[in-house]
Amino acid sequence: HALAHLDADIAKNQLLQVKHFVRDNRSQFIVDRDEHDDEDDKKTLTRTVKRLALVGETSIAHTLFTQPERVAGSNIPNQFLELMDYMIAYRYNRSDTRSALGVS
Repeated sequence: HALAHLDADIAKNQLLQVKHFVRDNRSQFIVDRDEHDDEDDKKTLTRTVKRLALVGETSIAHTLFTQPERVAGSNIPNQFLELMDYMIAYRYNRSDTRSALGVS
């Protein structure tokens, strides 16, 4: 397996560090998202809601990959980041393949 070299206990501890970081900095990652009503093919803005930004320039993922030292100082959560990168790539590739094949 591609991640067999990771130490499960270290990855779990790093996950906990990341969870605490996100909890403590949650307000930094809140963005406004518009929700639309799709009646009659007209996209009418129905409301704006607050959501956590998981991807994008002001997101949790972007911050973790570009500023990992913010999570635990000099103790960068390398194993967690490797696992997260693998999961993002796997999901993207799986989604892309499923879309190309017309499978939902």
